[in-house]
Amino acid sequence: MLDFQPLRKHRTDFPSYSFMGSAAEVALLPAEHQAQMHFLDAEGSRFVDAYLDASYLMRRATDQGNSRPFRTGYFKHLETHQNETPAALKKWLYERGIPFRHEVLLHGCTSNQDVLLTWKMLIKYAKRIFRVHDWLVFDETLYWALFYHHDGLFTFGRDRSFAPEEQFQQMYAQQELRRRYPFLKFPY
Repeated sequence: MLDFQPLRKHRTDFPSYSFMGSAAEVALLPAEHQAQMHFLDAEGSRFVDAYLDASYLMRRATDQGNSRPFRTGYFKHLETHQNETPAALKKWLYERGIPFRHEVLLHGCTSNQDVLLTWKMLIKYAKRIFRVHDWLVFDETLYWALFYHHDGLFTFGRDRSFAPEEQFQQMYAQQELRRRYPFLKFPY
């Protein structure tokens, strides 16, 4: 599980241009909304990339013609939604059952923008966010994730299929065995 608290140290000002528009357009947003959106600096974004790589959430998901954005078997349940109208999209996002105050990370898969924001702001500005770039949205637990493909298809995965702590313990045990018995070979 990732803790978003240290990422807050890597906040930066709103960029001159983002999915929210120009800096002048962002300045017109209510201060309450601006306070719920935090762009990350380059170091914070590098950490998010490394964390996602280590999570195996999307590892080789699009290889060999797989049309799903998440690694096969990562989530027990997958739902899709085609971007139709802004109202239908907001309703669908609302129906995912994530509390408005819940903080999520918006990761730009095809842009260099990573943003901490509340689920409420994601829904409120969904029309601006989900237009051109591919986006991944997730929370600290990685219990669920939302992927937006620039062609208008949303994929929502929930209920992770594995227990990461058990896998960590298993890997730790294998490392101990490898240390104690160097002649043994492991698949990884």
